[in-house]
Amino acid sequence: MTGQLPTHTLLGGRYLILRKLGQGGMGAVYQATDNHLSDKPVALKEMSDAALVDPVEKGQALDAFRQEARLLSALSHPNLPRVTDYFSQGSRQYLAMDFVEGHTLSDLLGSCSTPFPETLVLQWADQLCDVLHYLHGRTPPVVFRDLKPANIMVAPDQKNIKLIDFGIARLFKPGARKDTITLGTPGYAPPEQYGKSQSDARSDVYALGATLHHLLSLRDPGDQPFKFPPLRTLNLAVSPQVEAAVMRAVEQDPALRWSSIQDFHDALHKAAPALQPAPRVITATPIPVSARSMAAPVVYTQTARAVPASPAAPALPYAGHGPRLAAFLIDAVIFIGVSFFLLFVASRGSVGTLILTFCLLLIGLLGYYTFFHARSGQTPGKKLVKIKVVRRDGSRLGGMRAFWRTSVFLGPTLFFPLLLLFATTLNLLPSSTTCLLGSFLLSGLICLWPLFHNQHRAFHDLLSDTCVIKA
Repeated sequence: MTGQLPTHTLLGGRYLILRKLGQGGMGAVYQATDNHLSDKPVALKEMSDAALVDPVEKGQALDAFRQEARLLSALSHPNLPRVTDYFSQGSRQYLAMDFVEGHTLSDLLGSCSTPFPETLVLQWADQLCDVLHYLHGRTPPVVFRDLKPANIMVAPDQKNIKLIDFGIARLFKPGARKDTITLGTPGYAPPEQYGKSQSDARSDVYALGATLHHLLSLRDPGDQPFKFPPLRTLNLAVSPQVEAAVMRAVEQDPALRWSSIQDFHDALHKAAPALQPAPRVITATPIPVSARSMAAPVVYTQTARAVPASPAAPALPYAGHGPRLAAFLIDAVIFIGVSFFLLFVASRGSVGTLILTFCLLLIGLLGYYTFFHARSGQTPGKKLVKIKVVRRDGSRLGGMRAFWRTSVFLGPTLFFPLLLLFATTLNLLPSSTTCLLGSFLLSGLICLWPLFHNQHRAFHDLLSDTCVIKA
């Protein structure tokens, strides 16, 4: 087993173990100091073949590890850790490399609640494109094959990054029809790495696109591999050119992706076309000079000042009537089932207990919709039918807007009719039949509103400036 070395262990007569940094599969990584280089901090990667019984598998694992050592020792790039040593001790193999300070992008993603700014993501993307361009330009080309946030180390200043863990890097061999081993991380690995075809530089283009999509949207691509919603439906702050570049990078068909990392980089920074001032023509007809002649029209040409166009609203994938109705019925079944049970229990007590329970259920219903809409835009019913509520610009609702939307919906459609019905049951309103019929008619009209709206927006959507889209 790996990862069992205690602190202060001396390896190879020069490396003093300080702590374990991480462990997984057949490997572990330690922070150590190099006694031969004035206690310089280094990272030691350890691999053991003890868990491999099959001699063929054991040979493949050792060959892959030695390949990594030879591969990294021949590379020199500011965004790659430098390999300084390689040695064996017992059944374990060790690789010594530069110790990289900071955190992985995976760690940063786990601690943030909003997407990273596009300017910062592009700064990281520039460095990743540069190092991948360097790798793909080797002879033969080096395909990283496992680009993901966990393999990208960010310096403490959050500006500089390094690509780490070449555990499954490989040399691309032209002529091979497909990869012999299925490797990669679900969500970030393209389809060809699952034995469908031969991976190449475009496989790293896909993985980088999936990584940038995750950073700009906070949507983990591992949740639904090979499916990437348009970025601006998840984060309107993303510019159209960056969205277009990323969405092309994650095409399932390699032929539809950017053909190289350089092309992807150029597309990310492709500026929107400059707005050119257009000539404006003003035609004026002069006053007649005489009854027999008319002066020719005088034409004045003036250069119009360029006025930037206001950003258009995103083309959102609006949900249809069927999914909205299905989600409403599912949520209704959930809440009505709980309500009947609680009211049945409360009915065994006094009238006061029944009234209190009823009031608490109304508050609970308001909290039910407000909580789920503010948190993710999806109640359990909406999640099952894969739709969600967002603001008109595609962003999340937030607590206050979710509360207002829920109040506008539940007030006329449910709270008021239920209060009238409850009052009638208790004989507080002996002649409330007309009020009830009018209330239910109003509720029906409000619920039917989406049928007459081209974006299927309901009455409460219009008042809260929200819409329901496909998730």
